Amino acid sequence: MTKTTMPLVYKHSNNSNSHVSDVDDVEVNTPHKATIKVNPIKTSKPISQFKKKPTDVSAHYVAAPLIGAMAIDKLVLDIQLPEHELASVLERARQLRRERQLGKGSKQRKFYKNIFILRLPSKAVACFHMVQSNPDKGAPMQLVLNPNQMEPGDCQHLIAMFKLLFPFNAKEVAASMLIRRIDVCIQLGLAIEDLIIELNGVMSGAKVYVATDRDGQMQTIYMGSTESAHHGVAYDQITSDQYKRLVGEKPSRTRMREDAELVLELERKQGRIQLESRRVFKRPVTLAQLADLKTPFGKYRILQLKSSGKKWEPGFCGYVDSVRLRGVHGARAHWKAQCGEGREVMAQIAEFEARLGRMAAPWWKPEEYAASLLETLKKSAAWKFLRLMEELTERTGVR
Repeated sequence: MTKTTMPLVYKHSNNSNSHVSDVDDVEVNTPHKATIKVNPIKTSKPISQFKKKPTDVSAHYVAAPLIGAMAIDKLVLDIQLPEHELASVLERARQLRRERQLGKGSKQRKFYKNIFILRLPSKAVACFHMVQSNPDKGAPMQLVLNPNQMEPGDCQHLIAMFKLLFPFNAKEVAASMLIRRIDVCIQLGLAIEDLIIELNGVMSGAKVYVATDRDGQMQTIYMGSTESAHHGVAYDQITSDQYKRLVGEKPSRTRMREDAELVLELERKQGRIQLESRRVFKRPVTLAQLADLKTPFGKYRILQLKSSGKKWEPGFCGYVDSVRLRGVHGARAHWKAQCGEGREVMAQIAEFEARLGRMAAPWWKPEEYAASLLETLKKSAAWKFLRLMEELTERTGVR
């Protein structure tokens, strides 16, 4: 049996010199079947491409951006110490600062009277907070890390410093630490101006704060109140890294950079966003409790505003900016307060809300970010130091 297959051309093929066949995959000289002679249609000129249909103005840009792996961006650990032991640790820290093994950190908005900075080999920093300003709030001592900036060799340096601060019981102190705050971050290869990011469950009408540059481009969005146990922030990572270099800080690591030159070129054209979900515990938790908590990105909804069609009309553009500032529910309340609740006004709001809803980013799949917080933490460069906490949990059965 002989099988003859003719070349196919799809409607939107860029190969305009190909031929179109009326018969596909025809069997020739097959028993019990008539012999069919296949002749391609001969054309003296290339076949014209089909014209694209006009794109709806509400259609969003569907190309999936580069998405980085989840990482722990900030980790705050409580260390409970009796007053006499805290005084001894504070004196040792001051001596290490005089020897220039520790630096002095800013106390602004830290709620602690003494801040010491340990600069790690990767140029990331670990901060030791000692003696809280309000004795009734917080632990007597805190260790603040940024695992996303750390490198594997940093833990050895951190462990050595911990032994200098706690020469007699460093392992026991490290094992008894509790988690006060944990931030999970993810990076998106897009410009923040092209997105609206919402956090489900925040109070209706909650205000969204934005910071803009001189051209009015958005740089930072806060989702929910900073006083809430769970809130989020999205910001322009490129601008943030430029500022950190200016003031001598280490820029954030970029885990999605497989091919550095390619990604840098894409960043210049498309931008890069850091999306952080911040969780602050009223009562600090153990690692066992952290294992029961899922990463919170499932509560975020992302709308991609960049349209591949013609530009928006002024009315819808104004509505989008109102949503940026006030959220969807806040924008509705604001329009009703300013324009009344007549039939035309309510119909216009409903139309705009439906149009905005159709801009949900198809590439954002929250179910893919459902790992436990502990599982995500174990993948960080800080785990070699933090695993002492897990040993204590397993040994004592504390939950």
